[in-house]
Amino acid sequence: MKVVISFLLGVWFAWGFLKHYDDSVFDLWTEAYSVGKDDGYTLGRSDITLEDFTFEQLEAKCMFLYADKKAVFGTERK
Repeated sequence: MKVVISFLLGVWFAWGFLKHYDDSVFDLWTEAYSVGKDDGYTLGRSDITLEDFTFEQLEAKCMFLYADKKAVFGTERK
């Protein structure tokens, strides 16, 4: 019974909130989506090659990728 009452209160609260602030909430989510999309596109399309990383960064990435294969010294789980 508590679950039903809390669900109905949540629906009522969400309806009341969205009824008064519908346009501003929609504008907020539209802006957040566009910023996230632009950032993701920029990061996903970056022109970084392996030569741009230091030796330590490449070594850490290789150790992370092969840690579960027990191929890296000192990463074997006991």
